[in-house]
Amino acid sequence: VNPEAEERVLVVVEAGSTPTAIAAQLLDASLIRSTDAFLLYTRITGTQNLLQAGSYRLSQAQSVPDIVNSLTSGRVETFQVTFIPGQTLRQQRAVFEQAGYT
Repeated sequence: VNPEAEERVLVVVEAGSTPTAIAAQLLDASLIRSTDAFLLYTRITGTQNLLQAGSYRLSQAQSVPDIVNSLTSGRVETFQVTFIPGQTLRQQRAVFEQAGYT
């Protein structure tokens, strides 16, 4: 969509999501230009039923094949958590929410 984009967008694919629903999520996040093209690509490459649930950080600079590769490989976003002594659970939760996690 935008080869010069550097920002990564968090996309959460829920278990049981259909390829059509995933394509709609990607379109809403401006990661693809066309749901039909995405679905056609996954159908042609045999990956339509291999898309996996999880949390992914994707970029507008990624091509459809790159996005599909991420969604089929199961390379979900991981991160380390450090709990700061003295902070309440509410304060720590606020940090996660500010980072885009709920």
